[in-house]
Amino acid sequence: MINRIGELYKHIMSDSKNRRNALISGVGILILIVLIAPTVISSAYSVMIADDFSAGSMFKRGYTGFNYIKYYYNSWQGTYTGLGIIAILSPILHGGLDGLKYIAVINSIALFGSFIFLCDSVLKEVFGQKALVTRVLFILLSVFVFTAYNSYYEGIYWFTGMAVYTMPLIITMVGVALFIRKNVRINIVYAVLISLLGFLGMGGSLIISGFGCYALLLLVVYFAIKAKKINIWHICIFAVWVIGALVNVAAPGNYVRHDVADSSGIHPLSAIITSIKVYVSRIEWFNSNTSIWTVFMLMILCGLLFYEAKGLSVKNIALMLCGTILLPFVAVFPVALGQGDNMPNRVLFVLDVAIIFVLLVMSLLVSDFIKHNVMTEENRKLIITFMVVIIFTSMALDNFTYENNVSYKVASQLKDGVFQDYHSAVSKILDKLDTYEEGSDVVVSLQEMPADIENYKNFYIDMDPADWVNVDMSNYYGFNSLRVE
Repeated sequence: MINRIGELYKHIMSDSKNRRNALISGVGILILIVLIAPTVISSAYSVMIADDFSAGSMFKRGYTGFNYIKYYYNSWQGTYTGLGIIAILSPILHGGLDGLKYIAVINSIALFGSFIFLCDSVLKEVFGQKALVTRVLFILLSVFVFTAYNSYYEGIYWFTGMAVYTMPLIITMVGVALFIRKNVRINIVYAVLISLLGFLGMGGSLIISGFGCYALLLLVVYFAIKAKKINIWHICIFAVWVIGALVNVAAPGNYVRHDVADSSGIHPLSAIITSIKVYVSRIEWFNSNTSIWTVFMLMILCGLLFYEAKGLSVKNIALMLCGTILLPFVAVFPVALGQGDNMPNRVLFVLDVAIIFVLLVMSLLVSDFIKHNVMTEENRKLIITFMVVIIFTSMALDNFTYENNVSYKVASQLKDGVFQDYHSAVSKILDKLDTYEEGSDVVVSLQEMPADIENYKNFYIDMDPADWVNVDMSNYYGFNSLRVE
């Protein structure tokens, strides 16, 4: 009788715990949607700008399809996948601003979807977290970092940025996630699929090539150590990814472009130093401008409450930590090699993704170490209380509020019609440009140009008709000249 009562009590407590976890998971997923929605919705108000019109002028000169890829591969950059996407999907060719709206929305949804898919794959397959509540909470906090601190406007609101950076990154993250998911059950079908995804992903910006190849290398080594043997499929897949990166690196256009910035040659040692400086400066930026350490502590608290400890040895934790910490450095190194310390928003976009994954892995390793080596039933409440105090102290020190949150700012701009009004103003300008005859000297009134808005890739025409943007727009429309006055 007593045994039955004990079993009933355990069942009730277990059922109560399951309901609590299901509720937390549901609320977490709802918050995820709230965090992501402003970026997805606002991306629908993207406009064509700068390089988008450059592509249009090239298409009018007969450089379409493979000819477009070949021209830029030989003269400016090796991003064969990005160039292919521009040649195939450019809104200049397909639907104008209406076509761009659908491309941008799908791009932003796919970006968050692939990011979540990769995070979940790491949590489930590498760290063995089967409980939905654990995965949801860690993913939620990772997405918070992705949406709260910066507007990656060159990868979200600009078609050329989407094509060369965001879409190849999406492909790469899906490829890495599938590699993780199928590492044991991999067969020729998945090997070919993951190889293809990797080859396409490596055809984006070189920072994506560095990110993808190094992430895959870490996983190949990890799974080889775990299985105590080398999987030949893993080696073949990694080789294809490296070949894709080398095809990108070998492009004559990369060296032409490099000579424009620095004709003295390529300096690997200087690039190593620059990569370290960029990595450190980005961490300093997060430290000074965001609540990233509060989020890190929240991740560890979630780990203490929900993480299922795997009992990793201190040696394994140290190796995984050292290997992962190098990810942002390796990712940014090809950029530093090619263009020095010039790190525009689109480069920081990929660098920050790498940093977020370092943060995620670090929090999981710390959680595993504490739960396996430090936490006991006797000191559990004390440790959790200590973490809560640390979190509130960190929140008080960083002064980061909801008003600083970029996702909140974008939502407020949408509510106030800022994106909508800007899109409408640019649409009117483009419609008006379509009415001029070829060979015209076109002047756009300064009053017609909308004022720049925050968290967005703004449209512009220069006052100088010789500016490259004006020239490329003139070539696209067939004008003699174009300027703002």
